Amino acid sequence: MDISHTSHNRCELITVSGRIDSATSDQLESQIKELQDAGKFNVAADLSGVDFISSRGLWVLIEAQKKSNHGDQGKIVLAGLSEKIKSSFELVGMDKFFTYYEDALAAVGSF
Repeated sequence: MDISHTSHNRCELITVSGRIDSATSDQLESQIKELQDAGKFNVAADLSGVDFISSRGLWVLIEAQKKSNHGDQGKIVLAGLSEKIKSSFELVGMDKFFTYYEDALAAVGSF
């Protein structure tokens, strides 16, 4: 899995590619935690390059969303999900916790 980070005026953009599974989800968790620890709670996650996400990866995102939403500090939005990844979110009922955008540009623009 590869992760890159770009700062924008009103949010942070994390671009993820590859597999988010039990072996790599700690890397994603660390990246998001680092941003949140720095007070940056508006995060757009571009998952267009993700071809697999495990339950551990889903929980990393939901826990990060809960922390961002606490006290209305911010939110995490998702961009570029493939139908396969989107159906994983729907299957476990997590689709209600996130706003989805077609691409990273729309996600960043939502802030």
